[in-house]
Amino acid sequence: MGSVEIRSKQTTNSPGLIDVRAGIRKVSSVAARFSLSNLAIKDRLPLLIGPLLSGIIIASTWASYRGVRESSLELGRQRLQNLTQQLATISQQSAATLLNKTLIVGGFL
Repeated sequence: MGSVEIRSKQTTNSPGLIDVRAGIRKVSSVAARFSLSNLAIKDRLPLLIGPLLSGIIIASTWASYRGVRESSLELGRQRLQNLTQQLATISQQSAATLLNKTLIVGGFL
């Protein structure tokens, strides 16, 4: 096997680019910019499905939270109305009993 010599020269109009004649490829000296089009489909697919799946999980969790919250608030309202009715009934019965006892005691005096 023979060795391959690659010669490179820096272009004058673009100081950040290197012209590699063997591969006819330009590489940025800062860093190769990240682009999904540079990746193979087997590498792109997980990067696209991951955020999509995360978004679906977040949306369904939020919808479930809202449903549970709404139903618990409705249940709390019903319990409060029921408790208010029970307290009103007990208060009326208590007032009637107290009035009755007052009349009985007043009749003896």
